[in-house]
Amino acid sequence: MTEPETVEPPATHRRVLVVEDDSVVLGLLTKIIGEAGYDVVGAPTGEAALGELDKQLFDAVLLDLNLPGVQGMDILSVGPTLQTDTPFIVMTAFGSVDTAVEAMKRGAFDYVSKPFRTEELLLTLRRAHEETELRREVARLRRHVKEEGPGVEMVGRSAAIERVRDLIARVAPSRATVLIAGDTGTGKELVARSIHFMSGRAERPFVAVNCSAIPETLLESELFGHVKGAFTGAIANKRGLMEESSGGTLFLDEIGTVSANIQVKLLRALQERSIMRVGGREPVPIDIRLIAATNLDLGEEVRSGRFREDLYYRLSVFPIRVPPL
Repeated sequence: MTEPETVEPPATHRRVLVVEDDSVVLGLLTKIIGEAGYDVVGAPTGEAALGELDKQLFDAVLLDLNLPGVQGMDILSVGPTLQTDTPFIVMTAFGSVDTAVEAMKRGAFDYVSKPFRTEELLLTLRRAHEETELRREVARLRRHVKEEGPGVEMVGRSAAIERVRDLIARVAPSRATVLIAGDTGTGKELVARSIHFMSGRAERPFVAVNCSAIPETLLESELFGHVKGAFTGAIANKRGLMEESSGGTLFLDEIGTVSANIQVKLLRALQERSIMRVGGREPVPIDIRLIAATNLDLGEEVRSGRFREDLYYRLSVFPIRVPPL
């Protein structure tokens, strides 16, 4: 690698995750990127990378595709569900153009070939950050338009409300699942609607469900649908709300009240992006952005065994806490 010549350091510190199984290369990348003004977190395996992605937000991910165990392509597929608008830059061996193209198809921002020049790497990182900032600025402008014009509006100018607005602007353009926490009556559904109307799904359905208001026996059919003859009174096939909201956003209020059975089916739907109607045998693909809300301490519900830990982490990819009135 050559020393950087014209690349200026970022104006503010940004966090970069470097995923590389070669300890020498990982150490060198950490040093070079760190000296360029970035905060660097290193991960030597795919498993470690997924753990870091689940724990904290990054402004960029530099990802080696050739990893032991969990492969780089697997991380690239899962990444958007763990992060929001974070760009992934993949590292490939010289001449692996087909692999790089496949990575781009799966959502990678760009790629660099090994061995690469330091200047090229830092320029790619800077371009990734500039595009991310542009998307965030567009989201902020869209938020401003929504507030000034008709539609969803959040009232209040306190520091806490402004922080919620900023979080909405950041997460709205992404595909990340959002968990909104707050007391009853603090406007959790308003936050969910704001995310939806500032997202690329704004023209598609926004479907809201109060999970605590529907008995479990009916909630399963309402969410996942059923086939004819699945139970007494099922005289025809019925699409569930997950299918009805496909392409848009499904908002599940009071998620902490759902039964263990519903939790299992929700987890499977998030993992596989498909659902099984009650009484059905064939999976039905879905394309939804899921936003959940609760007035409970879901962390405590997990510790007490009343809520699944794996579902909790799937839901809380991007948590937002709404301040009390």
